[in-house]
Amino acid sequence: MLTKNGTASYVLMDSAAYETAKRRNRVYLALREAEIEERYRPGVVPAAESDAKMREIFALWGLDYQPSAS
Repeated sequence: MLTKNGTASYVLMDSAAYETAKRRNRVYLALREAEIEERYRPGVVPAAESDAKMREIFALWGLDYQPSAS
């Protein structure tokens, strides 16, 4: 830990430890996002409905929406 004016400012760590922490944080955020989504949208969204909403959003930006073939 490095300090600046007596306050902790920087952390020096091994690159492998940094990558592990970054990966763990991504997993945590994905799980948190899934929990929030489950709470506020417990049902399944049909692809047609999702595509229609995406077309609407892209139209606001002046772009064409091309759904990927699944």
